[in-house]
Amino acid sequence: MRPAALLAALALIGVPTLSQAQVAGPFAGSVVTGAVTADPQALSLSDALSKGLQFNLGIVGVDQLVESARGSRLRTLRELMPRVDARVGDVRQTSNLAAFGFDSSLFPGIGPIVGPYSIFDARVSASQTVFDLSALRELRSKDAAMDAARLDARNARDTVTFIVTSLYFQAVAGEGRITTAKSQVATAEALLAQATSLRSAGVAPGIDVVRAQVQVQVQRQRLIAAENEFAKQCIQLQRAIGVPAGQRTSLTDTSLSLPAAVVGVDEAVERALSTRPDYQAVKDRVKAAEAMLAATKADALPSLHVAGDYGAIGSNPGNARRTYAMSAAIRVPLFDQDRQGRLVENQAALKQRQAEAADVAQRIEAEVRTAALDVRAAEQQVSVAHERAALAKQELSLSRIRFTAGVTSNLEVIQAQNEVTTAEEAELAATYALNVAKAAFTRAVGGQ
Repeated sequence: MRPAALLAALALIGVPTLSQAQVAGPFAGSVVTGAVTADPQALSLSDALSKGLQFNLGIVGVDQLVESARGSRLRTLRELMPRVDARVGDVRQTSNLAAFGFDSSLFPGIGPIVGPYSIFDARVSASQTVFDLSALRELRSKDAAMDAARLDARNARDTVTFIVTSLYFQAVAGEGRITTAKSQVATAEALLAQATSLRSAGVAPGIDVVRAQVQVQVQRQRLIAAENEFAKQCIQLQRAIGVPAGQRTSLTDTSLSLPAAVVGVDEAVERALSTRPDYQAVKDRVKAAEAMLAATKADALPSLHVAGDYGAIGSNPGNARRTYAMSAAIRVPLFDQDRQGRLVENQAALKQRQAEAADVAQRIEAEVRTAALDVRAAEQQVSVAHERAALAKQELSLSRIRFTAGVTSNLEVIQAQNEVTTAEEAELAATYALNVAKAAFTRAVGGQ
């Protein structure tokens, strides 16, 4: 079946297919690994999923976002951790006493310029924030943001699982179309031989032979199109899992069918809202926005900081003497217009995150209920398609008998064969649609 026909069949069934955005987005690409081998590479669905979860570009990209969130948290944590520095310096300088308010005329024998002299200083200094509620709440915001990034990574894995599964079964359906196309070519050639034989016996007219010859070419064209489409589907699958596009692959799970859903719709919705990583991520972003707003409000509160240093100072290392300094400071904000602006921004951000969370919850419920309807419809379509294919084959058999008996022309036989072709393609599309629907339902509930 051609891509347009497949999409039309799936649309008729109501099953979601991979959108152009998904196919063209980051999840369609991968980091290619390995070299092309002469022999075909056996590829099971499990192998494809394993490669996709390791090399798909969407996974690689979201992993870096997690690292970026971790780095942002570490930067915030620095404000609450002790800071220790060590410094060793040796300075040789001169000083202008007049610059410090000394009148050299009051000190006979001492010029305005003193020096040169040396200062050697080796010192360790440390500082620590003892209490800063704003920094603590900002750290809590970064923790929630990092949790959200990790959940985004889990959601990306679920997305890759669904896409790779769909692409694999799409290729399986493509390979099945090749098999049926070859079978139809053989049938058309047998009908041509039958028409030729009857024409030689003077039973059938010459137009029956011409019709049969045309039918053979039609079926061969379908076979060529099916082979070409299957090759492109394999390339699309390879692109998503990191296999070189030039590598020949052999699909091993050609008769695999995904297990049916075993939970009710209401239970599935409840499970999805408690397990879907994208929903958990958006709730963590609400927590992050709440913590950031609280941190901004806490900026108005006093904070306590301590610092100190210890070292040795002198004109040179030999006569350096130990000295130290200790300090404690309380910072009390009195006027900070910038904080008012950040309050407005953070309040707006929190409302936006809350609205997003409510929308995601509704979207998830809609996805679960839609996917459940798709599974039910696809199961019924598969049953109907099986029966239709069996009846079409029976019709073809009877038409051939009628043609052999001279009751009808082979036009009826050709029409029956075309109906078999259509029925078999619909059967393949329905089987593929059922597997995609099951995968979509699993994805909607929050499983892989």
